[in-house]
Amino acid sequence: MAAFDDLAEKHLEYFGSRDRRLRNELVEAHAGLARHLAARFARHGQALDDLTQVAQLALIKAVERYDPSHGNRFSTYATPTIIGALKRHLRDRSWSLHVPRGIQELYLCCRDTAELLEQELGHAPSVEEIATRVGAPTAAVSEALGAGRSFRALSLDAPSGAQTGSPSTSCADGDGGIRRTDDRLVLARLLRRLSAVERRVVGLRFVDELSRAEVAEQLGMSQPRVSRLLARAMVKLAGEGEDDSDCQAPSSITTLTSSGSRWSAASQRSSGSRRVTRPSSQVRSA
Repeated sequence: MAAFDDLAEKHLEYFGSRDRRLRNELVEAHAGLARHLAARFARHGQALDDLTQVAQLALIKAVERYDPSHGNRFSTYATPTIIGALKRHLRDRSWSLHVPRGIQELYLCCRDTAELLEQELGHAPSVEEIATRVGAPTAAVSEALGAGRSFRALSLDAPSGAQTGSPSTSCADGDGGIRRTDDRLVLARLLRRLSAVERRVVGLRFVDELSRAEVAEQLGMSQPRVSRLLARAMVKLAGEGEDDSDCQAPSSITTLTSSGSRWSAASQRSSGSRRVTRPSSQVRSA
């Protein structure tokens, strides 16, 4: 009690003298109040040192403006002043995007109300329950809660969930279409050097994944002709890819040509065996 009386006397003395030394003593005496109020706002994502500095500056202003003749205790006068300064700091410095002041204040009110309702109800409150408690329209509360997601933006280099790399690099690495862009450009350039029927045969065989018999039936030609067209197209693609110094044949070309070569070789072996067998049978019949 004696300490409070001593502080009250110092406030009266400072109010009359405006002695800077006396003001500093009063600020040091009430520094605990500023630290306590700053700690209450530390959960909003701001550094405690920054909030403490804001609270200390507000405390200095409260000491300078306090009029003990009104009969109020200094803590009663200083607390709203410090809290107001902290809220303004969070409103003006903490939001990653510009949000109107009214929506910011409604969001802060709705957030605190939601925490109280969750303790009372035992579950996360709905937007309607929050709106009823704060006395605001449901649409306004929904807008404020949505704006609250802009309170702090995530860095593009911050991992997300099970992601091991940063999104700024994994976005490009994880998109196969982007990684295969060069291949598609080279492939389109090489395919233009094929004839129309060769491109048609290659598309049906390797894009639509039809069998040789299905390709022959759809184009109205024999299977051996389909095989010859494919073999000729594969030779053109592989040869053009090797001769073109400006571009390297992509992996898709390698896959097409290797599979086409195996198919062509198998067809030639099959055709050769039929040609060899036919003379043998003619010899035996002779």
